Amino acid sequence: MNNLVKATIDNLVKRNITGYYFEKPEDLKNKVIELVAPGSSVIICGTVTADEVGVRSYFLNNESKYKFLNPYKEGLSKEDALEIRRQGLLADVSIMGLNAITVAGEIINTDGSGNRVAGLIFGPKKIIIICGTNKIVNSVQEGLDRIKKIAAPMNAKRLMRINKTTPCVVTAGHCVDCFVDDCICSATAVVRRAHFKNRVCVLFIEGGWGY
Repeated sequence: MNNLVKATIDNLVKRNITGYYFEKPEDLKNKVIELVAPGSSVIICGTVTADEVGVRSYFLNNESKYKFLNPYKEGLSKEDALEIRRQGLLADVSIMGLNAITVAGEIINTDGSGNRVAGLIFGPKKIIIICGTNKIVNSVQEGLDRIKKIAAPMNAKRLMRINKTTPCVVTAGHCVDCFVDDCICSATAVVRRAHFKNRVCVLFIEGGWGY
C-alpha cells in the first residue's frame, strides 16, 4: 500500500467510514462475501469495477443465498427496473462504485437517475464501495473535473448500447453540461462524512479499474 492510499484510508476513519486495501481482485471479492450476510437483500448499482473484479457475477451465480435485486435482468420493462431500484433504497446492502475520492476522504459521485447517490446518503443499511486506486484525487474540484473529462464520457459511451446518445459521446468527448434526455449527470453528491459509523466502507483495489 502506498502512502497516498494509506492517507486516504486513515482520513476515511475520521469520517466514520471504513477503508480496506487489496492488491488482488479475488481477495476483494472474498471481503465483499464476508461483509454480506447470507439472506441479505442486495442491490448492485451501475459499477464497472464490480463487474471487472467478479463481484456482480458472484451474486448472479449465488442468487439463492441472498435476496438479490437485479434491475439489469434481461427482459425487464423500464418501469419494472425502476421499481427494483426503488426497492434497492431499502436493501440491507448496496454495492456501488464511485467517480472520485479525495485523499482527505471525500466521496464524489455523479448519477443519472440518482439511485446510487441517494442510497449512499441514506437508505440501505450497509454501503460497500468498490474503488480502483486510480480514482484517488487531491481535491473535490479535481474529482469533479475527473468526472467531466473521464468518468462521465466513458460511462456514456459504454451505455450507447442502450441508445444513450449524449453530446459527450457523439461530438465533444467531454462534458458540455447538456440537458438532453439521455444525460447521465443529473445529480452530484459529495459525501464528507458518514452519519452512521461504519455504515459505509470503501474497498480499494490496486490499479486502474472502472472509469
